[in-house]
Amino acid sequence: MLSRMRTVSSSRHLNGGDVNWETLLAIAIAISEAFAALGISCCCAYRISRGISTRVIAVGARRLQLQLFRALIVQVHRSVPLCIVPLTFLALLPLTGIRFGETGNFLGLLVSLFPVINPIIVIVMISRLA
Repeated sequence: MLSRMRTVSSSRHLNGGDVNWETLLAIAIAISEAFAALGISCCCAYRISRGISTRVIAVGARRLQLQLFRALIVQVHRSVPLCIVPLTFLALLPLTGIRFGETGNFLGLLVSLFPVINPIIVIVMISRLA
């Protein structure tokens, strides 16, 4: 742990000890956009679930909409560990000054698996709930 702190502090000294404000601003903007997207997603999910429960529609159509809504929720929950977290680490780990070598390849592999796994999740969810 101490060696990691030395690496970060030594990279600060290489930069003259100054804080890279452009990098911090870019990180702050990315984090605020992520929280805004999360907030919008939660509001939309609430309104969709409220709309499904209050509207008068046929039982079969309501069941199908609930299945699709649950599949959408599962898709969103699978995108976080397979897409968002690896891309966040790929973007933020180099800023620490710590080399992470082959971990970058593994994180890239996780991101590339997401388009393969996503339709399989939908097919399994729809067939299981049908």
